[in-house]
Order: sequence, then C-alpha cells, then structure tokens
Amino acid sequence: MGSQELVFLLLTIAIEAPIALLLLYQKESWKRVLLASIFVNMISHPIAWFLVMHGSSWLFVEVLVALLEATLFALVFPRSRQRAAIAAVIMNLVSAAVGLIISSI
Repeated sequence: MGSQELVFLLLTIAIEAPIALLLLYQKESWKRVLLASIFVNMISHPIAWFLVMHGSSWLFVEVLVALLEATLFALVFPRSRQRAAIAAVIMNLVSAAVGLIISSI
C-alpha cells in the first residue's frame, strides 16, 4: 500500500466511522460499530483503489463500494440489517462528496 493510498484510507475511515457511530450506535455497541467500520473499509478501499488505478470510472467504483459495504454491514449487524445497509450508503455518499471536494481543490 502506497503512502497516498494509506492517506486516503485513513481519511475515508475518519469520515465514515463517525457517521457509522451516529447511525448505528443506538442499536449496536459503539466498539463493534467502530471496528466494523474500519474492517469494512480495509476490505473495500484496496478494491476501489485498484479499480480506479486501472481505469474504472469513479462513479462505477463508488456504486460498487457502496453495495459491497452495505452488504458487509448488513452481515455484521443482522439485527439492524436494513439500518446498517442504509448507513453504509450514507457513509459512502459523504466520503465520496468529500473526495470530490478535495480533488477539486
């Protein structure tokens, strides 16, 4: 993992973990939510990075990652499956928006 990829992974976690906590903490343990957020991003981020670096469109990758993360969150939180999937989509929308803002600066 290159330094630029690591920076973007850490930024993604810094953006998405608080959102996951905000949306899922009422139903799940905060430690479990935080660890799941980190774990899910550790899986999805390298896939997204690889796809983008090999020419896949940014929008395609964002949709794919949102679906992957929604599925993983739903598996990790079966009691809150629908809420977890929605949280994953919201997390990705916010982090994608921040990514667009950063890339335009």
